[in-house]
Amino acid sequence: MAFDFDAAVSAPFRMQPGLRRIAPGAQQLTPNIAPQRGTAVHLREKLAVLQTYPWQALLAREGFDAAPALDGLARHAAHEQPQAFALDGGNWIAPILGWAVDANGSLHELEPARTPWPEVGDCLRSLPAGWRRSVLLSLAFSEDFAILDGLDATIAWLAVALPSHWAPERKVGRPFAEVHARSPTTS
Repeated sequence: MAFDFDAAVSAPFRMQPGLRRIAPGAQQLTPNIAPQRGTAVHLREKLAVLQTYPWQALLAREGFDAAPALDGLARHAAHEQPQAFALDGGNWIAPILGWAVDANGSLHELEPARTPWPEVGDCLRSLPAGWRRSVLLSLAFSEDFAILDGLDATIAWLAVALPSHWAPERKVGRPFAEVHARSPTTS
């Protein structure tokens, strides 16, 4: 189903310093690629949050099926950034991180004993199988992810490990426009 964001959502948005509308055809995802392990700031922060507070970072509205949207995001990621993310049948693969997750949520090291990020495996093992593919996708990229329900423009699913002074668990299930309205009660 096509989702027309502009038709479904009207809110008093303002651009923050450094934010800009993405130009048509521009890359939308930033791989968590670090030439040196110590420079992977987003990846390290996401791992810390997901290993300590996953129930606050990984959220879904009850009954919402995120699979179709996540499958679309995974296809887009594999097309746009194949060095960071790939698909092989039901396997979601993060080559740079050294891990893959199959359709059942089982974890696979790409090169055992040479995995560049063993802590990614530790993080994924600690999560329910149903969250592992989406978390691998999230860890492969700097961006956090949200899925809006196209039927009612609510925030139906979140993988948000890097929020900026707001609580993701207070946003899931709420209308996007309400969450972004100017009001101190929506923080």
